[in-house]
Amino acid sequence: APEITRFHRDHTDIYDGPRPAAPIALIRPDPLRTDAASLSSARSEFEGLFLASRRIHVPVDIVGEESLSTVLGRTDNPYRVIVLGDLGRLDRDLAAALDEFVAQGGGLLLTGSTGLTETSSTLASSGITAVQSQRTGVEELRNSYILSGLESDRINDGTPLLPILGGFYQLTPAPGALSGAPFVSAAPFGPPEKCYGNQVTDIPGVVRNNHRNGAVTTLAWTAGRAYRETELTAIADHIGRELLVLLRGESPVRADAPADVDLTLATAAGRTVVHVLNLTGARRRGFEAPLPLRDVVVHLFGLPAGTPVTAVISGITVTADGSDDTEVRLPELELFEVLVWGE
Repeated sequence: APEITRFHRDHTDIYDGPRPAAPIALIRPDPLRTDAASLSSARSEFEGLFLASRRIHVPVDIVGEESLSTVLGRTDNPYRVIVLGDLGRLDRDLAAALDEFVAQGGGLLLTGSTGLTETSSTLASSGITAVQSQRTGVEELRNSYILSGLESDRINDGTPLLPILGGFYQLTPAPGALSGAPFVSAAPFGPPEKCYGNQVTDIPGVVRNNHRNGAVTTLAWTAGRAYRETELTAIADHIGRELLVLLRGESPVRADAPADVDLTLATAAGRTVVHVLNLTGARRRGFEAPLPLRDVVVHLFGLPAGTPVTAVISGITVTADGSDDTEVRLPELELFEVLVWGE
């Protein structure tokens, strides 16, 4: 904490009126939700999605559910993808605003119950025509899985089986929507010559739908909660892959780094500011001294030739050569690094 505080004191010019500029917004559930069970489920989903999204090393902003309508109404909305995890039925006006966001070229990643009623979806852009059933609770989902690959249809082909924790929704995709990652039902209890193990169904775990200039991907299960509770990297990879598909390479910043490196992106006083955070010391409760990391590479896309990029702590400067990808190689990342360019 003292190191962070001193850095802020000595570099107040970097933090003059910062504004978020990440390409992805992850929606935090409103803490004033009156339904305690709904809030608890959405909170678990949010936390898991946050941990999983960090692994793709693209900046992600946290936006409160209560502020989402305001963000969508802004003309300078920076977000290319919005992630909504297990938020249930959406207000009609909010659903219309999200549909318009997609129509204008944005992407949505929906998980669990987001946008669903008992029979349908409130989002016209979702590509879902009906909700046939839902499974929730330990007993209904015991030993049930998602077969991760979008085109996989059999077990033991090397495609990861992802355990379902929380909830699963049987959805009917609209004509033209792409579906896959099938639901794998629990194996009956009994001798193997009678039960034949888990069965791959034709019920999709993922629905992708193109809507005018944008796209919506629905994970029909609470993937964030499953990752939060199991920390299986295959689940994080599944979530991250869908995020990257929706992003379509439209992030101005990415990094080649271990999973415990996080990025933030903001603009301030005419400058662009990227924080590279070493979270190897982060724990569920508390923080320890991080392990120094070597050869972390940050990729900056689309910088004009001649733009100097300064790594403030390392003291190195890289000048963009006009190519699409400007690489900043950090010799060592201790607690954090700050990259700055612009006026």
